[in-house]
Amino acid sequence: IGMVVMVTIVGQKQHRIFFYGAYVLSTFLSHDPGFILVAILIGLMSGVFFALKKYGGLVDPVYPASSSRSLLSKGDVHGAWFRWWWANEITHTLDTLIGPSFFIGVRPALRILYPDPDDRKEAYERHLRYFNTQCNWGGGTITGVILNLENARAVSILDGESPLFDSEAIHTTKTGMMGALAGIGDAVDSGNVQFLFIAAGFPFLLKGNYLGALLPWIGFMGLTYLYGWYFTWHGYRKGRYAALEIVGGKKTKILREVLTIAAMITLGAFAATVIRFPLPDYLTDLNVGTDARIVATLYSSLVSSLFYFVLLAVFTKHGTKYKPALLFIAAIVTLLAVIHLI
Repeated sequence: IGMVVMVTIVGQKQHRIFFYGAYVLSTFLSHDPGFILVAILIGLMSGVFFALKKYGGLVDPVYPASSSRSLLSKGDVHGAWFRWWWANEITHTLDTLIGPSFFIGVRPALRILYPDPDDRKEAYERHLRYFNTQCNWGGGTITGVILNLENARAVSILDGESPLFDSEAIHTTKTGMMGALAGIGDAVDSGNVQFLFIAAGFPFLLKGNYLGALLPWIGFMGLTYLYGWYFTWHGYRKGRYAALEIVGGKKTKILREVLTIAAMITLGAFAATVIRFPLPDYLTDLNVGTDARIVATLYSSLVSSLFYFVLLAVFTKHGTKYKPALLFIAAIVTLLAVIHLI
């Protein structure tokens, strides 16, 4: 059930062919869990090929960089990203969710931008309001974009002009970007990147190697931190245009396609390598000679494929609801037991 849920979450229907192909090939090529590492590499290479074929011809609009002079250094912006990343899941509250975490991130930058206590107080208040998004794609981009808007507002105040953006405009911009960026971030980080690192660590885990536990944690944390910082800096440089580039840009589409295909191929190899059905005793006792391994492989492949296809059909029709799935599994198991196939 877990594998099928992953297949329905990670990719769309047109991506399932990569899962089926990897599953069939892995069933006959190798039973060694180390083959999963090969599958990840093949998946990434295949993903690059098909993604470039699909999106290589797209041309993104050219968005201008921010025209306001910067009152913040690159280190100030990075500090905001680091503090947001560190405090992201700490400050959950019923009314503001992770709004305080965002405030923890931008507070030092706001102190630089607004030397006047009244302006600073107003800035603090607007960033302690409701906020909720995914950490890297959402939080990184929004941190950069909001610092860009706050910088433009601070510059206009210092120049003796009317504030370029009022508090409500900044807050509305922040909350307006939450959903779209979180949707991409959850799909990419939790659905693709995290699984690929877990799959990469699995062969080491089976051998009792500590790398099996450390690789998914360190790899996922390190990679997502790096591109979260990239989104933050990009957001600060481009302002609100950065969100348009990240949500619908060519690079994002290519990256998502690469990771989706890689994850589907890895899922197929993982399922074929890890989830196997042993031959029943009466089939094991048959004198099949040198064909014993072939018979066992075909049997395991056919039985597990039956489960996969039925569950995919159930989830496609009813959504990822476990009760219908469990009932179908119970029916299949009962049927196979009655005819002595398990």
